[in-house]
Amino acid sequence: KMYFVFEGELSVIRKKIEGEKEVGVLQMGSFFGEMALIKPRSRGATIQVKSGVCKLGIIDKESFLKLSKTEPGFLFVL
Repeated sequence: KMYFVFEGELSVIRKKIEGEKEVGVLQMGSFFGEMALIKPRSRGATIQVKSGVCKLGIIDKESFLKLSKTEPGFLFVL
């Protein structure tokens, strides 16, 4: 699945030898998970709510593929 951030802040966390480390922050307008729709592989990071409430939109692989065929310009946004 691919996720779109509509509200809130999310931490991008990666596991390192010395423990977990925040490597980025996602805010409104950001998205993640798109690579899993294109090429199946294990996720490279964990996403956690940083503070407060988060609102996300979700698109599954079937809907993503359908949208990419009917609206090819959508892929250029990614």
